[in-house]
Amino acid sequence: MNRSVLRGVVLIVLALAVIAALLILPSSKSKKQHPPNNNPWVLVSYDPDNPYGTYLGNGFISTRVMGDGVGSQDGKPLPCYMAGLYHDEKLIPMPTWSDLRFNDGLVGGMEFRIDKTEPYKQTLDLKTGILTTQAIWRHEDKSLRGTIDVIVSRARPAVALMRVRMTPDSDGLICVEVPSYAQGEWIELSADKEPVQKEWDVSTTTWKLRDSRVFISLARCIVFGERLRHPPQNKDSRWLSCVDGKAEKPFTILSYVAVGKGSDADTARNRSLHELKSAFDAGSRLIEEHKAAWSKLWRKDIIINGPAKDQQVVRSCMFYILQSVREGSTWSIPPMGLSNNAFSGHVFWDADTWIFPALIWQHPELARSIVEYRYRTLPGAIA
Repeated sequence: MNRSVLRGVVLIVLALAVIAALLILPSSKSKKQHPPNNNPWVLVSYDPDNPYGTYLGNGFISTRVMGDGVGSQDGKPLPCYMAGLYHDEKLIPMPTWSDLRFNDGLVGGMEFRIDKTEPYKQTLDLKTGILTTQAIWRHEDKSLRGTIDVIVSRARPAVALMRVRMTPDSDGLICVEVPSYAQGEWIELSADKEPVQKEWDVSTTTWKLRDSRVFISLARCIVFGERLRHPPQNKDSRWLSCVDGKAEKPFTILSYVAVGKGSDADTARNRSLHELKSAFDAGSRLIEEHKAAWSKLWRKDIIINGPAKDQQVVRSCMFYILQSVREGSTWSIPPMGLSNNAFSGHVFWDADTWIFPALIWQHPELARSIVEYRYRTLPGAIA
């Protein structure tokens, strides 16, 4: 055999042997095995880089939450939406209200980020509408382990709550930053703070939609399970509060937010403050009211004979519809609900053809909003 041909055959055999070894031998980075999720009410993700994220809403306001467990991903804010908030015939994002970050110092401190090499779990409880992210957040040699819950109140349409339960591995200052972002045509008018109770401060930020009489205000209150070491401070729409962390001593943070909309800045701000104070005064009842509202909706259910995974699919489909509509509204449902503004958020006949039948038998009080929208906009359609 020609020597060059023999050399080629040898190289091919060696290459095939290497490929076979790579295919047969176990990988050093084998995929982690997780227990099966047989709960028909819970959706689970173990991937902090999950590209799909979760949509949470109450038919009036909404947010998107990705693997970071808050309204931002890798430092980039995610859009939030409000029913009926259109500009130039397009559904537009409202100011982002759902971001929350941890720093090891005051404004400008180094941020804790999720350690993707550590155990991670994100669960969406369809029965209660609560999204929980369990992870370890790390900065250099410091870490925080715990959970973040995001709750868009079903009982109070203008209110949301983020509940943080963390345990630091060392002593040191821990600061919580709640940035507010407004994309596109929003003009920030003011950012203020005022006392709401003896220990806690409220921050408000108000925006005006360019070339309109639409004003949006966000009112916030951050509550620690113990007194703050530093009073809240404001810098460029970032409100920050700090506490002395103690090694292996858990702490809880409640971040309340309320939204106000009006035809002038004072009206929007006063509405957000009123909603926030009411939510703050409710205390633990805020979460119980939210759970009770979802429990009432789930009295009407679709139960199938089949695998838990199939039941999860059926309930998740209804869950996302229910998140996109609420009783007493005169707005219909955009193509993607309030999860994004695809198709400019225009209300097509799809809502009447597909979503209305899915609601009318079990939730006529919610289906009514689709009819109310057509009735309200009928003069314009005729013209």
